[in-house]
Amino acid sequence: MCTRKININSELENLENAGLFSSNETTHSRVLAYFLQNNTDFLKKILEDEKIKIKVNNYDTIDVEPETAGRKDIVIKNDDFILVIENKYKDRNRENQLQKYETDIKAKYPNRTCKFIYLRPFMHELEKDCTSWHLFTYREISKMLKEIKTYNEAEKNFIERYIKIIDEKVYGIQAFCISCLKEALECNDIIFNTDNSREDIDGYSLDILLKEGYKSFLQFESQSPFEAAKGKLTISLTVKKEDKTAIDYRLLKEVRDTLGYKKIRGDKNYAWISEEICSNKNFSKDEIKEKIKNSKIVECLKNKNILARP
Repeated sequence: MCTRKININSELENLENAGLFSSNETTHSRVLAYFLQNNTDFLKKILEDEKIKIKVNNYDTIDVEPETAGRKDIVIKNDDFILVIENKYKDRNRENQLQKYETDIKAKYPNRTCKFIYLRPFMHELEKDCTSWHLFTYREISKMLKEIKTYNEAEKNFIERYIKIIDEKVYGIQAFCISCLKEALECNDIIFNTDNSREDIDGYSLDILLKEGYKSFLQFESQSPFEAAKGKLTISLTVKKEDKTAIDYRLLKEVRDTLGYKKIRGDKNYAWISEEICSNKNFSKDEIKEKIKNSKIVECLKNKNILARP
């Protein structure tokens, strides 16, 4: 079942020592490959997930290959099936890259059942032609790891360490933003929308609701894990265009004028004003926290006392 030995302790240490904005896509792939190689219960959860539905009678027949030729991150296979896991932790795939992987695999293994997983920190729409690909998030991986059986203390320790890494590193930016904003706004009872309802947005997005009567929301975000890896973080005040009420647009205009911007940005669904907090991954947490506290958007909302509270 194991085709390449992975030093799991060393890989976990690399992730544990990485900074908040670091991106370690290959290391994450090796750690996941290790667990798939060495824990049948975890492998079974992936293969028998309702999105994949691969039934295996003998798990000793399965090979798990990390970092294969052609840059497929993890390949799981036996004589009957092949499952490709494409891990995109820090950036999206290039155009048609998933379709190319799918075409290559199906051509190479024409007599096997071919399935494909696209692993991301957050949900987002797959390209319309990627009908054979199934989206998984690191939250789902963490949930599976919490549920699996472990057979010795060392294995249990490795799994617990990786779950903590997912919580603190993959999704740690959200937790850090919550802490910073609470301190900057001098209150602990702001309504943060931290559930999965906005995981359709491809990025580290944290919503803060405004008082009743407003349809706007404050966002602390980095538009992609790749930008987060470079330390690029912004604060945005956003309103849905379908909720184009006078009160929200007056607020956007006030923030625009405070920042000295010429116009309000937008797309077909939203209008927003954004303020860059930092663009350097070498900023310390204290420096970033100070920049958040000095944000003109945060100061404006704080002075107007319009943040929603329970």
